[in-house]
Amino acid sequence: MLVQQIVDSYRAYLGQELFPGTHGNPEAILKGFWSTRDAIICCTWRPLPEFIFANQAALKMLETSSNSLRELSLEHMFSGGCRKTDFSQPPPFLQKDEYACLLSGMCRSSTGRPVAFEHATGWKVLTGDHNS
Repeated sequence: MLVQQIVDSYRAYLGQELFPGTHGNPEAILKGFWSTRDAIICCTWRPLPEFIFANQAALKMLETSSNSLRELSLEHMFSGGCRKTDFSQPPPFLQKDEYACLLSGMCRSSTGRPVAFEHATGWKVLTGDHNS
């Protein structure tokens, strides 16, 4: 289950529980993932970044639905005044350190509206074969 892999990878890289008190309880983990106030978005880089899964807060923030999530591009989200970025590879900090904590910033929703965020944490999610 993807949510379990997200939680396990978070624990492995950051040394803490993403949803304290849910360890080993798949139903509680899924409920915590879906209902947390923090936006959580899962993105794959095969071959280009594609959003594949998000919780309720992320879908609301990005003004999109689960079905439309894959249509939203990382480039669209972070364009508009930002420097041109090569999105063909994961960011260097994720390649090197496997996680990063970023300060506040701005992105765009699916409708193009600006969205502010207080902080962001990115980390690699290990699959069963230990690929991210």
